[in-house]
Parts: sequence; structure tokens; C-alpha cells
Amino acid sequence: IRSRTRRLFLVSLGVPVDLDEILPASKQKKLVLPSLNVPGLSPRNSTDSRSVSRLRQGEGNNSSTSVDTQGKPSASSRKRRGPPPQPELDLVAARHLCQTTDEALDGMTDDELKAHIAKLEGLEEAAKEALEYWKKRTDEKIGDREAFEGVIENLVKHARKVRK
Repeated sequence: IRSRTRRLFLVSLGVPVDLDEILPASKQKKLVLPSLNVPGLSPRNSTDSRSVSRLRQGEGNNSSTSVDTQGKPSASSRKRRGPPPQPELDLVAARHLCQTTDEALDGMTDDELKAHIAKLEGLEEAAKEALEYWKKRTDEKIGDREAFEGVIENLVKHARKVRK
């Protein structure tokens, strides 16, 4: 199994990953993933408070989100979760700059041409950042899809074994 989170998820579902991990349900640690919702804005406050009270009682898990004694996330976990923000790319300005005609370029002074080139180079850099961002996001989503398909395959195999 490639990731610790996937392994814990499969074990919490009761899917045997290794023979050493086949334990009775009472011995298994439940996988509690941290919520991406901002506290106070979630419509599911009752379930969120239950998971915090479970963590307070010492039943905790091995997740990387730390919780202090009041059940509030620590300062280090208050950072923005999820993917980094999308890089800014002004497509209207890019289209406008790219449609500059030869006649307009011929009519520009040297300083205007240098400024135009600087704008184009800045735009090129922003476009490269946006392309890299979306390639990375696409690769992440493909990896997530493959992981979930693997989990589903394992669950189906396990269900077939249990039925026999």
C-alpha cells in the first residue's frame, strides 16, 4: 500500500491489508480525517463536536492534525488547507497584448517596445505558472482517482471473499 492514509482507511473498513493488521473491530483505530470546513460555517456541527469530544477523551488517532485540550486546532493547523491558490492569469489582457498588429509595433518607440516586451515576458511567466499549477492539479486528481479505484477493487475482492 502506497500511503499511510490509504492503509488506515482500508484497515478502518476492515479490509485486510497485511495479515498482521487483521484485528478485531475493537482493536482497530478509526480513521478520522480532518474537516476542510471552517468552524462555525459547517452545517454538521453536531458530528464535528462529537469527533472533537472523542479526541478529548483520549481515543484520538494518528492523524497529523493536532488538537489542544480545548479541542481547538493548534496554531500550526490553522493554515489554509487544500491546494494552493490558482495563479493569476488575466486572459483578457493576454489576448489584447497578443493581438497587437505589426503596424502598431512599427509605430512604437524603443521604450514602448521594451515595455511591451516586458509585459509579454511577464505574461509568459504567469502562463507558465498557471500551466504548471493545472498540470499538478490534474496529476493529483488522476492519483486520487487511481487510489479510490484501488480501494473499490479491494473492497469488491474482500466482499467476494466474505460471501464465499
